[in-house]
Amino acid sequence: MKKLWLLLLLAATGTTMAYAQTEQGNMVITGRIGGSLSSNEIEDKDYPDGFRRKSSSVSFRPSFGYFIQDRLEVGLSPQIYFSKSHEAYSGVDNIYRSRFIGFAPYIRKYVVLSDKLMAHGTVTASAGFNTSWTDNDSIRNPTKYKSTDLGISIFPGITYFATEKIGITATIGNLGYMRYMSKRREGVKSLVQQNFIADISFSSFTLGINYFIGR
Repeated sequence: MKKLWLLLLLAATGTTMAYAQTEQGNMVITGRIGGSLSSNEIEDKDYPDGFRRKSSSVSFRPSFGYFIQDRLEVGLSPQIYFSKSHEAYSGVDNIYRSRFIGFAPYIRKYVVLSDKLMAHGTVTASAGFNTSWTDNDSIRNPTKYKSTDLGISIFPGITYFATEKIGITATIGNLGYMRYMSKRREGVKSLVQQNFIADISFSSFTLGINYFIGR
């Protein structure tokens, strides 16, 4: 009987630890970074010397959240994203770059898995400005294409509570909708694109460190 009471006490204490970090009134600051690398070569009769493409990207997504209820967080996340793509074929080298700066309000619901582990789902809306251009030595003044991007997305994640103040968060996947409106030269109608996104690739993976305030 004593052992049973001891096990129940430990279980209750563990649950209290998991709940306490996400209690109403607490705040959390998160720093997240993501990135991807890819390389492929395509054999095509139109490119006798081959077609090679290398791509890379990096993103920075800090966030500032507040728990309006136990295990329910709302917040704002500034977002910065850079990408580069290098294409080589038939003696031609093209380098494409893009830069995105924006912000994303979000809401996140936590579910306790154990005393130090929580799963969560996040719904976020985003708005920002994207700039893309070709970066070649042969082009002295490359034309920059600008667009306004709006979107909404849903993605899952898990947080491991390493200490009472520090958590480690991993997210992967993205299900959402994006709307791009490209700014054109004067006298030409703006180009509007709409995309539905279902991405579970490693390029959507992010890793972050959380610092909880208010315990």
